[in-house]
Amino acid sequence: MMTKAARSLNEASLSYRLLYKYARFVFKLFYTQLVIKDLENVPSDKPLIFASNHQNALMDALAMLFAANRPVFFLARADLFKRPFIARILTFLKIMPVFRPRDQVDIVSENKEVFHETARLISLGQPMGILPEGTYTPDKRLQTLKKGICRMAFEAAEATGFAMDLHIVPTGLDYSDYHRQGSDLLIKFGKPIKVADYYDLYKSNPNRALTVLRDTLADSIRNLMINIDIPEEYVFIYNYSQEKTNKYLDEHHFRDKEARLTERFNKMKQESERLKLIYRNDIDAYLQLKTSRPDLQDKIVKCEPKVSVIKKPGNVFSVLITLLALVLNFLPFILSKHFSSGVKDPQFVGTMKYGTSLVLFPIWYLLLLLILIPVFGFIAGLSVVILAIVTAVLYLKYS
Repeated sequence: MMTKAARSLNEASLSYRLLYKYARFVFKLFYTQLVIKDLENVPSDKPLIFASNHQNALMDALAMLFAANRPVFFLARADLFKRPFIARILTFLKIMPVFRPRDQVDIVSENKEVFHETARLISLGQPMGILPEGTYTPDKRLQTLKKGICRMAFEAAEATGFAMDLHIVPTGLDYSDYHRQGSDLLIKFGKPIKVADYYDLYKSNPNRALTVLRDTLADSIRNLMINIDIPEEYVFIYNYSQEKTNKYLDEHHFRDKEARLTERFNKMKQESERLKLIYRNDIDAYLQLKTSRPDLQDKIVKCEPKVSVIKKPGNVFSVLITLLALVLNFLPFILSKHFSSGVKDPQFVGTMKYGTSLVLFPIWYLLLLLILIPVFGFIAGLSVVILAIVTAVLYLKYS
């Protein structure tokens, strides 16, 4: 008999669908520009596993979830499930535990049940999202992928007698800034990898099949992201590529924001790949270039383009919207900033800002209603709350 937790993972309840829509709405507000490219690469009638690079804590999983525009279940480290209340929330959100050696359990037996349930859900048509690097990095580079995603894919196929036409969709995520609300996010879907192409190899040599599929997936994800994979030269290559990219954007004055974001990614990737090629093929030329720019060698230089798109000058209306938004929503803005400033891990700052905004703003609007309606009446109180919501949306999206 299916357990309650399994049913939660298998079904999209009304409460889940409502939360999904609300969380997706807030997620889109969190980024000034959220651009999804090549969605046509995602099959609509096939069992799917989404796999992306991992650089921004929980925001990476949410990016895949909302870009896919459908319920997706995920795997997360098992230690998050230690508290029953948190475990219930994670299960409601379609997140399953996966065990690691540091969890001090028999990971083979514990994960066997997890992988079995994963295979069952995939076979029923539930898409799965996974961050196959296993841990995040603040750098724009792909770490070595774990083989777990490939093992789950083959086990899911094996459970159906290798009749499942399972596809892995490589996904690339690129943030203009991990921490700042109002930054940009580009999500790129690559050509799906047909796992059936590796079934014969898996039957004859499982370990070889796991390695080949993992390496194929890694190459696909690298093509969809900025991948500066020379650790000792990361700072210089990143800074130099960013400077060239910003200069390019300033000169071309893109009027279309989506085109500007796409070109920003393309130019940054082109410049970083060019520098990597020089480093590997002509080290003398690379060192000469690096020596000429000592200002780009010590630390990451965060600088946005001076002119990213053509904008109209500020006006009285925009100033008024900003003031109203900050006055009518002062408490959730202050609290969100306070909670995020206390986060020790920089890669969790964006997640904390998003999470606190998701919770604090509805509570604030409910409190406003409870305070204003008894004093000023229903119409006046509701009008103030609506004004607070509208100005907050305009401020977050366009300020």
